[in-house]
Amino acid sequence: MPKADEIDAQLKLIAKMLREARAPLIYGLTQLTVEAQELAVELAMCLRGAIDTPRGSRIPPRGTSLQLHGEARTTMGELQQYYDLWVLVKCEHNPKLLESFTVAGLSSLPAKLCHELEVAASGGTGIAARVRELGCRNRDEVLALREKLKNPTTSERPQEQLLAAWQAAKYPLLIYQPVSLFRSLGKGAANSLIEEIERAVLARSKFGRAAAWPLEDAGAMLSNTAGAEYVLTARTGFPAAVCCLSGCAEYLPGVTNAEAMLADGVIDAALFLGDGPSTDWTAVATQHLQSIPTAIIASKQVLQGQASEYQIVCSPLSEEQGTIVREDGIPLLFSPKTAPEASAEKILRQLLALVREPSLPGAAQ
Repeated sequence: MPKADEIDAQLKLIAKMLREARAPLIYGLTQLTVEAQELAVELAMCLRGAIDTPRGSRIPPRGTSLQLHGEARTTMGELQQYYDLWVLVKCEHNPKLLESFTVAGLSSLPAKLCHELEVAASGGTGIAARVRELGCRNRDEVLALREKLKNPTTSERPQEQLLAAWQAAKYPLLIYQPVSLFRSLGKGAANSLIEEIERAVLARSKFGRAAAWPLEDAGAMLSNTAGAEYVLTARTGFPAAVCCLSGCAEYLPGVTNAEAMLADGVIDAALFLGDGPSTDWTAVATQHLQSIPTAIIASKQVLQGQASEYQIVCSPLSEEQGTIVREDGIPLLFSPKTAPEASAEKILRQLLALVREPSLPGAAQ
């Protein structure tokens, strides 16, 4: 771990960089505790900058669906006890999937209870029609919907088996992976499909329990993505992609997220907290990022291969002391036996104090 003097020197340089910026960006937060996330939001509001998470570009479809129709979610405990069918939409069979939705000791998916709904090659239009059918109550409603959509591709035998299993299940669970959908279909088609998924499960919930579950891609690392959404929503009213350049929190889907603001050339300095830049950003956004001063405060694992003017190594989330929020909204308190030497919360508290220091030129008021 870096020495305290080295951290102090780097923090002073980062504070100076942020104070001199007209439109700084705070990005990441998924590898921080709730306590550190609150400081990150406070920092962004103090600087009158923008703050975003890796979910920023994927919030619009779920946000729209939630506002218009509600959400079909529950706790992990209820799902583990009562679900009797999985439907996977473009999900990789990774350890996190097994760990989240299966009982301890199960090494493979339960084949008789699992169906896969693959993404059609026609830009997602085929799979969108299939997803709509999952919200139908019976075969008559399916046929009526097919007639309305005029989509003959949904009469394939695997789809008939899926519909029969979905309608007969006592507690079906539809799992999708937003990252995979965005990479396969592009933003427009993926946004539409995600909203259709949420609406179809809500329709099914009207005559029996059902749930939709977005599976986040955090690799093997512990993630506090849900915590970032809770903290941002509590402080600003919005779950991600928040812009405070005008002095108050604003949220415009597709406009105030990190990738869009970088591509538009609005951002003139960036601080990455816990996460590095997204590999899915457009070439234009990445090119602009390379032309502005940047800093990153993250664990050694995240810092590997990252290029930035200033870097500070902090403890990984798994070694931090504080609160994280599970994907089902349940808060968990982490309390390691030994306190981390370079806690992200401690570092951010120091940075916020430096940014607020009135005796230095350009300090935020």
